[in-house]
Amino acid sequence: MASIAQVIREEIARMVSRELRGAGITGELKAITTRLDRIERRIAALEADHAQAPRPAPARSTGKIDRRKLRFSGESLKRLRGKLGVSQAELATLLGVSGNAVWQWEAGRARPRAESIQSIREIRGLGKRELRGRLDRAP
Repeated sequence: MASIAQVIREEIARMVSRELRGAGITGELKAITTRLDRIERRIAALEADHAQAPRPAPARSTGKIDRRKLRFSGESLKRLRGKLGVSQAELATLLGVSGNAVWQWEAGRARPRAESIQSIREIRGLGKRELRGRLDRAP
């Protein structure tokens, strides 16, 4: 024999089910499904239009340097300085920055500006003699 609690639970479930059928929720659900189908078709059409749209021409350079595209490593700067045989102060003179800035770059505490990275690239292509000549001419 079923317990009273079980009988009450079954009766509540039966009454809830009956109320839901009478409330017309199934009609609302059907309307929502229809709207969702229409929205999905519209999204598919927009995606197809977007795929066929002409792509804009690449932007021309405005003379500004995109800092994200410039790679820099403090460790490589330190190796370059050792290879060329110059001190941090001498390298700073060539780059037009302070010796402290060069130290911070090498230690990884700061990152040079794009213009300084360009100058470092130029120095990378120089030999020891040419670098010494520039240092002698520097103020």
